Amino acid sequence: MDRVSKEEVLHNVMSQGKGRRVISAENVNPLKIAELTREMVSDGGVIHPVPYARIKDFTFDEINLFLMQTALYTFPTVELVEWLRSEIDDGGEFAPDAIEICCGNGWLGRELDIPITDSRLQEREDIMKIYREMGQPVIQYPNDVEKLDAVSAVKKYQPEFVIGSYVTNKWGNGTSRKVGNIYGVDNGWIAANCHKYFMIGNENVHGRDIVMKRKHQELTFDWLVTRGDSSKARIYVFENKQWTP
Repeated sequence: MDRVSKEEVLHNVMSQGKGRRVISAENVNPLKIAELTREMVSDGGVIHPVPYARIKDFTFDEINLFLMQTALYTFPTVELVEWLRSEIDDGGEFAPDAIEICCGNGWLGRELDIPITDSRLQEREDIMKIYREMGQPVIQYPNDVEKLDAVSAVKKYQPEFVIGSYVTNKWGNGTSRKVGNIYGVDNGWIAANCHKYFMIGNENVHGRDIVMKRKHQELTFDWLVTRGDSSKARIYVFENKQWTP
């Protein structure tokens, strides 16, 4: 493993910059979080989305604590699933030509019924040790999460659409060590090798990714909730009009 600090190895646990703050116990009702966890997390660690209305009365700290306890970065809402479904599914008899990369628990791609892939980095003992030292839960990967890094997944499936949530930028793509980590993804390569790349993230974390130099759309929705300041949550859409199957 390269010699890097804990902060550099870890994905951004909370959004950086102005959106970052410490969770206060005074703003957290543990019973609400426990009830939500029972509702959303089933046997085997499989996570199920809920309507955004279910968490509208949750505080900033309650949402972020739930996300950290479940090792999630984007809150699983029904609205996010349905919006993406409308973007990738033509309503035909065949499954959408899409995959999810860096899927973590895999809840999003599982709901969309598309291949869910991840490098499963957080199963590595050296990575788990760093997370333990920082008091952060690691992702528990269900058995249906296929072990593939992002580039390998795109090469294998050659999909029309790629979905990635809170994808970490890879160093060496024109950005400094303050943006991403050594195990991240070349998002520019992903965007260039599919028709549309839907990259879900947060402006405070992903706004400095070099892929943002490519032409793209930045979409915001009330139901789009991420760690940190959700007013900065974005769906970045990169379209490659030259792509062919």
